[in-house]
Amino acid sequence: MNICVLGAGSWGTALGMLASINNEHVSLWTNEESVYKDISENRLNSYYTKECPIPDNIFVTLDIKEALEGAEFVIMAIPSHAVREVYSILKPYLDSGVVLLNAGKGLEADTGLRNSQIVAEVLGKERADKTVFLSGPNLALEFARKKPGCTLLASHAPENAKLAQRVLSSEILRCYTATDVIGMELGGSLKNVMAIASGISSGLGFGDNATSALLTRGLKEITSLGVLMGAKRETFYGLSGLGDMITTATSELSRNYRCGLRLAEGKSLDEALKSLGQVAEGVPSCKAAMILCEKYGIDMPITREVYKILFEGKDPKLAVKDLMLRDYKEE
Repeated sequence: MNICVLGAGSWGTALGMLASINNEHVSLWTNEESVYKDISENRLNSYYTKECPIPDNIFVTLDIKEALEGAEFVIMAIPSHAVREVYSILKPYLDSGVVLLNAGKGLEADTGLRNSQIVAEVLGKERADKTVFLSGPNLALEFARKKPGCTLLASHAPENAKLAQRVLSSEILRCYTATDVIGMELGGSLKNVMAIASGISSGLGFGDNATSALLTRGLKEITSLGVLMGAKRETFYGLSGLGDMITTATSELSRNYRCGLRLAEGKSLDEALKSLGQVAEGVPSCKAAMILCEKYGIDMPITREVYKILFEGKDPKLAVKDLMLRDYKEE
């Protein structure tokens, strides 16, 4: 099967590697000249996937039209801030028979929209209903290093989710399917906010008690919002909810966790992001979450305090104090 991966950052490159196991030809599109040159000349993506060799059946290009030529299955691995733009570019070249897999985990900052809603706006509801969405405990560099893990593939078209399962599953990645697109997208996006909070907690020198409490209450916040938005409660206790949160909120490989560590050191948001050198999806997703809180009339205290740290310059220590001394309540 001919596969096209749009986006050659850490996640896109890792997905290209995974897809290359079961498929003869994988096209990998990047808009970064340095990435194109590195893969073409050295068979490495040194900045994003370090020492991991790029398989010979992965073809890299700077031309999105060339990448899509003959593709039967397209994987979108684009940061949330660029999703709408890339889908708009993609639209004229996307044949109706091509199956689309969205692998990004984020919410649109200014609207609070999920990726499935953006697909519907740009490509139409019929295409959105047939699109597969991916989320789970997926640290890209671990997969690039051939360390095993699992993920969730959700779609309103089960046959497409099963196709994606065949495309990506191997001894490195085990894929499960589901139909709760809303729950999967919210879990995969909002756990990034909790990962920033977890990084702040660790950076401030707090212990395992704090981390456990933070993630438990954070999952409660995400689940409460998700159910109001029409998601299934049980989705948040699976791979794309609890599973993804454990990984993203505790691993040094997680950009969102590292962003929180930098903020705890006293760095501004701009300084923290600059030191990462990559996108931390929890930042735009936190802004989007506050839009959703207002829309659905729900209070998400941890999310709110992370927002104030990120966008209002609140001292993380004061944010913790305000969380701990809120009015008492039942669990």
